[in-house]
Amino acid sequence: MPAVIEKRKPVFKGAEGPIFDPMNITLPAEQERWLKTRIANGEFQSAEDAVRQLIAERMIIDGDDMAWAKPLVDKARAAVARGDKSSLEEAELDIDRALASLKR
Repeated sequence: MPAVIEKRKPVFKGAEGPIFDPMNITLPAEQERWLKTRIANGEFQSAEDAVRQLIAERMIIDGDDMAWAKPLVDKARAAVARGDKSSLEEAELDIDRALASLKR
């Protein structure tokens, strides 16, 4: 059953900002097992820690407009327009050679 999140009013204002009532989130059994395993393995200190970290990561992803990639895409398009391109097979061979050189 998905969590229902309601907009809540602060209980009171603390030194670091408003303090809210605790939030209860219900997870499907598979997600709960996943989370408990990661807490047991030390990846997260608690369920609250996991939720804070995963939401912070998602907020970063959602805020990335990929503007950093535009110059790379423009460069690649210009190379293709000049005829500077490889077939998939050639690219795979280049990758295989590069990986083999790393294993030496």
